[in-house]
Amino acid sequence: MREVSTVPQPWPAREVAVVLPLAAARAMFERGGRFDRRSARVLIWSTTAAAADSGEPIGGVWVRWHDPTDAQATIWKVEWDPAEGGGEDEVWRAVEILAGGQVPR
Repeated sequence: MREVSTVPQPWPAREVAVVLPLAAARAMFERGGRFDRRSARVLIWSTTAAAADSGEPIGGVWVRWHDPTDAQATIWKVEWDPAEGGGEDEVWRAVEILAGGQVPR
């Protein structure tokens, strides 16, 4: 029997313009736990997947550094993977945990 591979589908996403102080954005990238930081993207795992140390990410956020000013950063995109149980609200909850407080949407 031949194995059929599927082409990964792009995650649903929404472009946003959430401006944060640079220190808050940096803090998002320095926290550990169920988050994996990349140069401009934070990937988010569900609590269950992190506890099992496996699974796929359920979403992520993209950040532009030093935008709109040198002292700020902008979250410009949120995305989520419904196939892994991700949703936009869950991604925003994770962003608020990472940022250490409420984040305007």
